[in-house]
Amino acid sequence: LEHHPGTPEALLSAALEQRDRANSGQLEIILGSIEPGSFRSPSLAGFWARMSLQVGNRKAGVEVLVTLVRKGLALPVDRFALVSALMTDGEHEQAERYLGLVGSGSHGPLKWRILRARVLLRNGRLDEALDITNRILDSHPMERNAVEIQEQVARLKNEP
Repeated sequence: LEHHPGTPEALLSAALEQRDRANSGQLEIILGSIEPGSFRSPSLAGFWARMSLQVGNRKAGVEVLVTLVRKGLALPVDRFALVSALMTDGEHEQAERYLGLVGSGSHGPLKWRILRARVLLRNGRLDEALDITNRILDSHPMERNAVEIQEQVARLKNEP
């Protein structure tokens, strides 16, 4: 990277250094100077998009992640970041559209399974959200997020 200082990869490396130093202003400037289409690797484009989301450049981050998902090039962590951003923005139906298999396994990362349950809950798929949280609580009986989702499901099912 030292031999190619102007490449997107070198700039992304510089951005990482700024993130490690907690210099969000400089990080945002560096990320903004990189054209996401210039990466030769989809995983680097996804990494750029996830970092962009972290510094508040939601539009660009979401746009790149949507493109990666549509092309079948997104890593699971990219899909997770996209769905999380869409949920934060209140775009629950879009979030479900891009959810794919994130959080569908019984042994995947807990935060991915919780996200899946939240997406399903927000889209009215209560039984599926309840099923996921039941499986979570089987292995993590004190998981607060799963309990909260189950409480929300119970309230929604009891509404007239």
